[in-house]
Amino acid sequence: MIVDTVKIRIDNPHIPPTAYDKFEPSAKDLFEYPYATAHKHASRKLNPTKEDIHKGIYLPRATLHKAVRPNGYVVYLEIEFSAPKIIFNNNFDELTDSDFERLCQTLSEKMTYMGLPIGADEIANARVQTIHYGKNILTGYTLARSVIADISKADITKVKDFEEKAYKNGGESLYFHTLKHGVVIYDKKAELERSKRQKKGLIENDYYCQTSLFENKAPPNPFEVVRIEARYIGKPQIRNLATKLGLDLPDDFRFADLFSSSIAQKALLYELEEIKRGNFAFADSNATSLAEFIQQIRFQNPTITPRAFSNAVLDFVLSQQYNSREIRNFLGYDSARWSSLKSSVKNLKYERRVANGFDILEQGLNDFTPVKITI
Repeated sequence: MIVDTVKIRIDNPHIPPTAYDKFEPSAKDLFEYPYATAHKHASRKLNPTKEDIHKGIYLPRATLHKAVRPNGYVVYLEIEFSAPKIIFNNNFDELTDSDFERLCQTLSEKMTYMGLPIGADEIANARVQTIHYGKNILTGYTLARSVIADISKADITKVKDFEEKAYKNGGESLYFHTLKHGVVIYDKKAELERSKRQKKGLIENDYYCQTSLFENKAPPNPFEVVRIEARYIGKPQIRNLATKLGLDLPDDFRFADLFSSSIAQKALLYELEEIKRGNFAFADSNATSLAEFIQQIRFQNPTITPRAFSNAVLDFVLSQQYNSREIRNFLGYDSARWSSLKSSVKNLKYERRVANGFDILEQGLNDFTPVKITI
């Protein structure tokens, strides 16, 4: 998948009078007397109707803004949408670079259906305020929950780009984030099933269009899907990403500049590598018992010191049940002792599980083969 959720901005949009009352509340007072002048900023929303939702028709969400500026008023329209849902009515199927023209045209048609005649060229050249790059990764017979459990053991104190980590829904989702930047990794199939029972607490919005996705066509077997998304909110975050990846983006970048499988792949691999830097030693060991682990460590590290050996054993035992933050809290170590513990074992050789969660995600992101589930 190249992108999923996108929020674009159209400056000075053409809003026909017939569309004023489609907004909530009506946008009439933004254009006709008596004008809305009580505030320096006013906004009006246009979302899918109950009828559209009942029919399972995916539509974007629009917000019309009128704001005071030093040289007068400005009017702009924000359009937020899931790119694959615009075309496929679901986001299991993935877009490719060649879908961009079709995406802009289809979104234009949906906006016209909602009463707002926004052209495909306007969409392609719109400013981008939010963008989520994402990929669905089929994990074969490896449970999505197991992949996420592996990633959850990463130590967030070593992932400097993030402030918080949330491990939710019984181990089905993982979220590293700040207010403006985040990486979410979750069990896509479990999320779909949960959306049939509840509307709150979901990772993404607007599941209404795909809750019946597999009612008439069974999914592949096996069907384990881990979804990883890198989310960037605001132009500074997008610009920061471009700097990190060495991208040659124009200063006034537009939607057409960011709709790129190459950018998506680089962004997701970069974010996964940042998380991987915080992975805890021995969390991915293939040893099924402490005795097997000790045998591996002694055989593959014949010159190991007694201190490193005891630390390795401690790390292995704790890493089988706890993540890095929990282990540090359990031991009560300050920063110096924690760094010393990790440094003493970081170069030790041991046998890793073939189906390690990081390896599975890396392979999927390196292949970057578009997933086509329903078409």
